[in-house]
Amino acid sequence: MKTLASVNQRSNYARSFGTILACAGTNAAADNLAEGLVAAGVRTVRVGQPAKVRAGLQAVTLDALTERTARGLDAAKQLSVALEVRMDVP
Repeated sequence: MKTLASVNQRSNYARSFGTILACAGTNAAADNLAEGLVAAGVRTVRVGQPAKVRAGLQAVTLDALTERTARGLDAAKQLSVALEVRMDVP
């Protein structure tokens, strides 16, 4: 019931104010909230470790959404290079 109330409240906020930030205390709670928002038609980006996100939400993770754009792919490549350089520094 808490998830339903949270989803309804945040859906209304999103319709009224546009972009919102919704947080949860656990990965399971974040997934429940994200699933509800997606089902309610709210554009949702699930941030967190992809390995801990439910399979049904992988498409709305920040990593997955980033990989769908040229700028996102470029940023990921630059991050990868930066991390490699960092590993080489004693």
